[in-house]
Amino acid sequence: MKKLIITIALILTTIIGLMTLSACKEPPVTPPSSEGAILTPLDALLDYSSNASFYDTYTRFEYEGNAITEAEQLNAKIESEKIASGFNANTFEWNDDVSTAKKIFTFSTGPEIIDRFEEAGLRYEKAKLLVNYITRQASTAKYELQIGTGDFLSDYDQLNELNDLYDENENLELTVDGETKFIYEVVQLKRYKILGELVKIFSGDGDQAARTAIEIIAYAQEVVTNKMIPAYNDAPNKAYVVSNLGTLNLESFTKEVLFDYDTLVYFLVFAEKSQLNDTFQPTVKKDLVKLFGYYYLYERSDYNFWSITYSRANYVEYLSLSMKEYFSTIDEARKYTKYDRDHYAKAYRYSDVWYEDYYKTHFNFQQLIEEKDKKIYRELDGRGNEIDMSDAFSTLSAAEGGKTYSEQMKTAIENKRLTSNLLVSDINYEYTGVDKNVVEYQKVSYDYYTLSEALRDVIENDTASIRPYIDDIKYVNLKVNQLKSQYYTISHAKIATAGEIKHISNVLIYQIHSYNADYIRGMQSYKKSNVVLLAEIKREENKASPDLSIIREKNDEIGRNNIMKENMQTNFARAATKTQVETARNHNWTLVAQQLKVTITLDYNAFHNEITSGNTKRYNDLTAIQVKTYFEDTLIKRKWTIYNSALANPNEPEVSRTENNGWKKEYDTDHDISRVLNAHDMIIRHANSQLQITYNDAFDAVYKEYKNVPSGTASTINDFTLTTNDNYITWSYAYNGSGVFSATLNNLPTKDKYNRTFKTETLDNSAKPALAFWDNSFGTDSESRWKGTATDNGFKSAYYLKNDTYDGISFMFAGWFLDPQFKYIARPTDTYDYDISLYPAFFVVKSTKV
Repeated sequence: MKKLIITIALILTTIIGLMTLSACKEPPVTPPSSEGAILTPLDALLDYSSNASFYDTYTRFEYEGNAITEAEQLNAKIESEKIASGFNANTFEWNDDVSTAKKIFTFSTGPEIIDRFEEAGLRYEKAKLLVNYITRQASTAKYELQIGTGDFLSDYDQLNELNDLYDENENLELTVDGETKFIYEVVQLKRYKILGELVKIFSGDGDQAARTAIEIIAYAQEVVTNKMIPAYNDAPNKAYVVSNLGTLNLESFTKEVLFDYDTLVYFLVFAEKSQLNDTFQPTVKKDLVKLFGYYYLYERSDYNFWSITYSRANYVEYLSLSMKEYFSTIDEARKYTKYDRDHYAKAYRYSDVWYEDYYKTHFNFQQLIEEKDKKIYRELDGRGNEIDMSDAFSTLSAAEGGKTYSEQMKTAIENKRLTSNLLVSDINYEYTGVDKNVVEYQKVSYDYYTLSEALRDVIENDTASIRPYIDDIKYVNLKVNQLKSQYYTISHAKIATAGEIKHISNVLIYQIHSYNADYIRGMQSYKKSNVVLLAEIKREENKASPDLSIIREKNDEIGRNNIMKENMQTNFARAATKTQVETARNHNWTLVAQQLKVTITLDYNAFHNEITSGNTKRYNDLTAIQVKTYFEDTLIKRKWTIYNSALANPNEPEVSRTENNGWKKEYDTDHDISRVLNAHDMIIRHANSQLQITYNDAFDAVYKEYKNVPSGTASTINDFTLTTNDNYITWSYAYNGSGVFSATLNNLPTKDKYNRTFKTETLDNSAKPALAFWDNSFGTDSESRWKGTATDNGFKSAYYLKNDTYDGISFMFAGWFLDPQFKYIARPTDTYDYDISLYPAFFVVKSTKV
C-alpha cells in the first residue's frame, strides 16, 4: 500500500496551489464576504517595447574623451585577468576553472567596451559605476556576499558555482563569513549582492540596463569571431586539435575549443532575435529590451523591498527562518509570517494580466533556446552513435500543450489559470493575517517536530510492529490543522460561489502541465548531458596518452543517464497526463469541501483519550483503532482489492488481508477525495517535491536460477570488491581468505516476471535526498527475508537473506541497481528528482548449512 501521508497533508496544498505559508491557517468562525478585492495588485512593471524611445530612438551619449580613464581601467583589468586565468597563447589554454565569460573578457579591449556602452545609450555616470564594478580587485573570500567588494566576473562565476552546488545537494551546508548556512541561503545572499551592485548602477533606468546587456552580448560574439578564432589559428601548439574540424566558425569554435554548448545556443538565439548584422550590431532590439527590462525591474523590485522596506539584516533573518522545519517560539512564527506577507503584497503581487505578459515574454525566448538545443546538442560520437535532441515524448502533441518545456508552461498559464493561482494566494494572504491561525499552527508543529526524527519516522511510516501510540495525536493535530487551512480556501466565498469553483480545477490543470514541462526538461537534460560526455570522451581519446579510467567513468555516466531517461519515460507514460487534464475539469470540489469539513470537525483528542470498559485505550494494542488510523480512514477511503489471484483467497477475512497474500488497498473512488488522489497521485507528489522509490523483489528468480552454484569453503564473507569495464560489472568476494567466487550481475534474472515489489516509500525531495537504505526489516520480523548492518555512510551494504530453509544457499545483498540488467549500481551519494525503481542483486554461495 502506498505511503498514505504523501497525500493527506498535501492533497489540497497542491490542488489549491498555495504559494506561501500554506500551512499556517485555520478557518475563521465567520466566513469572509465575496465583496471586494483581497489585495490590490502592484502597478505593472514598465514594458520597454511600448515606446521606440526605449529601444530605437534613444540618445547615444558621446563621452567625448571623458571615458579615457575608464578604458584604461578596463585594459588593466583585462591584463590582470589574463595572468590570473593562466592563459597560454601558445597552447590556447586557460586554467581548468576559468569560465567562458572570463575567457572572452581576456580578449576584449577597454575602448571597445566603452564604445558599446555608448551604443547602448548608457549615461556616463552609470558607465563609470559599471566600470568600477567590473574592474574592482577580486575578493579573496570563497563566496563574497558584501555589496561594494569583489568584481563582477567573480560574482558571476561564484553564483554559477553556487547554483551548481544547490542543484547537486539542496541540503548542503557552507561556512561563509564564519557562519554555517544552508546552500539555499548562500545562493540567495549572492543574488542579493549582485542585485545590489546593479541597482546602485542602473537605479530605475531598466531600459539602459537592458540595452547595455544587449550590446555586451553582441560584443562577446564579435570578440569570439574576430579575435579568439584567429588567435586560436595562430597558436603554434594547440592543446586541443579536433580531427576534421575544418574551417573554424562561431559554432565549431565554441563547441570544440571553448567547450561551452549552452553559451553557443544563447549566442545563436540572441543573434537571431536581435538580427545581428555582419558588424555585430543588433538591429532589432524591441523584444529583447522588453525581456531584459522585465528581468531587471522584477528583480529590482524584490531587492528594493528588502533593502528599503526592511534591511539586509532582515533579509538574512528571513532566509534563516525560512529554512526551519518548525518555529521554536510564537515570536519566530509571527516574525516570519510578517516578512512573508509583506513580501507577497509589496514585491510579488502583480496583476494576472502583467504576469501573463511577463511569462509569455520569458517562455517565448526560452522556446527559441529549446529549439536551438535540438540542433546544437545533436552529436555523433565517432562510433555511429547519435543522440537525437528532437521531441522528448512522441506521445505529446500540440493539442496537449506541445513537446517543449516552454510550450507546456505557456499552456499552463492559458485560460486565466494564473488568475486562479493568484486568487488562491490572496486567500492565503488574507488567512495568514489572522494571528490566531499563526499561533495555533506554531503550537501543533512545535509539538510534533520536537519529537525525535526516529519516532516521527515510525509514526509516519508505521515501521514498527509494536510501538507506543501516545504521540500519534501530535501528528494528527498537525495534519488536521493543515487541512483546516485547505478547507478555508476551498470553501472561500470567492471560490465556492456558483461558477467560481473552476478556480480549483484551473490550479490543478496548471500543475499537470507543469509536471509535463518538468519531465520534458528533465528528459532533455539527460540527453544534453550525454552529448557533452561524448565530447569529453573524444577530447580524452585525442590526447597522446588518454586516461582510460576517465573514459570508463564517462561511459558509465552516459549509461546511467540513459537508464534515468528511460525511467522518466516509464513514469510519464504511467501518469497519462492528457487524461488527467480532462479528469481535473470534472471533479466535484463542493463535495471534496464537504468531506474535508467532516474530517476536520471530529474531536480527535477525545477519541485519543477514549475510555473503553473503564480502561484507558492501550497504546500498544494493535487490535485497537488508533487515532492516526481513525484520522486517515476518515479523510481518505480505501478498499481491499485482489492484485494476485494466485495468492489471494476471495473469502479471506478483511482483518487477515495483506499485500503478502495477494491483496492490496486502493483508493475507494466512490469517495470524492479518494477519487481526486487516485486520478492525480503522481502530479500531487511531484508538485510537492516528493519522489517515490520502488524497491523490487528479485529473490525468487535468483534462488531458482542459482541453486546449483559452486561450493565455497565457508559461509562467512569477509570482503568484496568491485571491478568494471565498458560492458559489465563484476563483484568478487573472498571468504576466510581461501578462494574467490564471482558473479556477473548483469546476467542475473530480474523480478519483472513476478510483478512484485518488496516495498514502496515516498521521500520528501525538496532537499533532493539520497536513497534511503534502511537497516530495519520489511514487515514483521517473522515474515521478513531481510536483515542487515549499516555501514558508516548510511549505505546498508551488508544485507543477507535468511537462509535457514534454503538448503545451504547463502545470499549476500550486493546492492540496489538502477536497471534490471544490474549494470549500474545506485550509489549512496546519488540524488534524484523523479520517481525511481530499483532492483536488488545478490551474491549466491553454496555452503554447509549450519
